[in-house]
Amino acid sequence: MNYSNYRKDLAKNGYVIIKSNLIPKIKNKIKNKIAQKINFILKKFKLNKIQSKNFDKLMIEIYKIDKKQKVNIIKSLYEIFPSEPLFYSLSIYKIFLNISKNLGIKYPLIGTGPQIRFDRPKDKKFKTLKHQDFWYSFLSKNSITIWFNLTNVTNVDGPLTIYENSHNEGTLNFLNKRKATFEIKKNSYLKGKKIFLKKDEVLVFNQFLVHKSGFNSSNKPRVSIQLRFNDLFSLEKITSSFKFANSEFVINKQKKL
Repeated sequence: MNYSNYRKDLAKNGYVIIKSNLIPKIKNKIKNKIAQKINFILKKFKLNKIQSKNFDKLMIEIYKIDKKQKVNIIKSLYEIFPSEPLFYSLSIYKIFLNISKNLGIKYPLIGTGPQIRFDRPKDKKFKTLKHQDFWYSFLSKNSITIWFNLTNVTNVDGPLTIYENSHNEGTLNFLNKRKATFEIKKNSYLKGKKIFLKKDEVLVFNQFLVHKSGFNSSNKPRVSIQLRFNDLFSLEKITSSFKFANSEFVINKQKKL
């Protein structure tokens, strides 16, 4: 794999799309784990298992169940899936560490834990507006994000939109009008590029790059993964943006004792 061209593209445009025959295997492992967790949750709710091996069809079915039964399987996945060992270990997968190092991260540090998103159809509350991932660490100016989708994404699924060259603007001021998301103060980036990845591709972008979630008008949640890496050798301060903390559930339990 010729990383010299990738490094040039990352520096010039703020992003690069990397292809590897290992990526489909990783995506399939994650999909299978999500399917296992879905059937575990369905059992807890005393609902029938879903046998579909097609991940997109599975997402369509659980979204239908959530709407009809009002059991909120997707929320349950948000709660438990980050604790799944396979998912938790993604940040130390050799392929992702190699990508980071070859794109200029001398010593990768985990910026945040692996992030999973289930962007529900027609949802506006949790839709991420134009923002920079750098806001979640403020530590390494060469920090990167690795992003990929698990469901198939077309225009109706609300593809991720990036704004080429916006990483050259540095840190932008932001608003936090809603608890769920941030957005840049000056909405000056008008021409975005929608990202459509193939099964063997991941998107890697500079954390200064402005990007946003598209509006999902399909009949299924759009499922995506992102990994963030800082660089030990370019930290502005010897600290970390990745911290272990008690969950809201634990804190509320502690208060009642």
